[in-house]
Amino acid sequence: MTIIRRNYSEIAPPIGPYSRGVQYGGLLFISGCTAIGTGAENGDIIQQTDMILRRIQQILQSEGLTMENIIKVGVFIKDMADFRHRQSEYNDLIKAYFGNFYPASTLLGGVELALPSMLIEIEAIASI
Repeated sequence: MTIIRRNYSEIAPPIGPYSRGVQYGGLLFISGCTAIGTGAENGDIIQQTDMILRRIQQILQSEGLTMENIIKVGVFIKDMADFRHRQSEYNDLIKAYFGNFYPASTLLGGVELALPSMLIEIEAIASI
């Protein structure tokens, strides 16, 4: 099978040696997305989550896909106390982006992310 590695002009280039997306065997693996380099970079967890989901949506649209194609997400949270306080808003945002097509999900809290301003990072796997 062919492996296709991609970066996307709509999204800032990676800050390290990795690809934003890798297509293999009918799946698209989307690297962890953050709000770095956007107006939400210093925002709260809800603002950052909204920007991240928009970025994921842009990547999917570049591939002719939608949020319905996502089969799995990994969510990495810096501060679980903050997340718990805002979880209802987070859930509303997830519902707004995914409608009734919820992917499988793993959420890890208390994670030290790459930069201090990062409150959340989300990676995804989509079916092509």
